[in-house]
Amino acid sequence: MTGNFLEPKDVCERYGISIHTLYEWTSVNHIPHIKPRGKLLFREQDLIRWEESRLVGVANTKLL
Repeated sequence: MTGNFLEPKDVCERYGISIHTLYEWTSVNHIPHIKPRGKLLFREQDLIRWEESRLVGVANTKLL
């Protein structure tokens, strides 16, 4: 496998969540992850795409 892989503790720090929350997210496939040989890992490139898919666009507004 190639690319940068993060372990659960790294992902928890990245998003400011508990390990319990992370396991909940993975159990319902809310966050992209892989389990090679049963070890929970996260590909950084997948997380970046996941983050980008959740960006909220800002309308062109005029500040007063």
